[in-house]
Amino acid sequence: MRTLTPAIAVLMIFFAACKNDTSPPSHVKQYTIEQRYNDNFIFGSGFNSHEKKLLVSTNLTGVRNVYELNVDDTSINPLATLSKKSYYPFDYLPGMKSYLYSADSGGNENSHVVLQNPGETFGKDITPRAAGQNNMFGWSVGKKSMYVSSVGGSYGGCMVLTALAFYPEDFKAGVDLFGVTNWMGTLRSISPYWESVRKALYEQMGHLNTADWVRLKNTSPLFNYKKINKPLIVFAGMNDGRVLPIQSKEINA
Repeated sequence: MRTLTPAIAVLMIFFAACKNDTSPPSHVKQYTIEQRYNDNFIFGSGFNSHEKKLLVSTNLTGVRNVYELNVDDTSINPLATLSKKSYYPFDYLPGMKSYLYSADSGGNENSHVVLQNPGETFGKDITPRAAGQNNMFGWSVGKKSMYVSSVGGSYGGCMVLTALAFYPEDFKAGVDLFGVTNWMGTLRSISPYWESVRKALYEQMGHLNTADWVRLKNTSPLFNYKKINKPLIVFAGMNDGRVLPIQSKEINA
């Protein structure tokens, strides 16, 4: 006589229960686009030294600004109230009221790390590389120094690899998310449906069938990989049709 294993028995009970389920479908609450536009976003970044105040980012002014939330009564006080530019707070400086935040310039996505002291109208830009995307990644042990990260995807991944290859002393490590490593390979492998982008890249980067290929090779991270001497994590999308997985594999080879 054959007996059912516990796993098969459970599956049979599960499917039988599903088949006999006559309960009405659950109601999913829906929202209008106007309601979504009016949503208030709030995100906590770090406590002060007494853990009585929390540095938060919220969009109460229409864009994300820096606020200080009082833990006891949950009231919030604005530290920055811009109307056209978003600020993203990182943390307080240890034992101080000064804080760090990031902001780009006009939406160019080149985030800068800024130190803001109480009473000052403008903060101090402490970004290592003005033309790159910079973010605070955390404090060292004892909070005597901080880590500024270089993390990017696609073009940003190329930026990470280029930074590690050409400015190796400025970075401790890098994370490349499916970044371009070989510009010649990228221009050759662009899919037909992306033809308009191919033309734009030719205008921006140069053409393979001209002397531009020398510059493309000299600036491609793949041909400068021996200069990378810091820890590097590389991620690839196996079904990526734009930045092919071979590019990530080659930089790891």
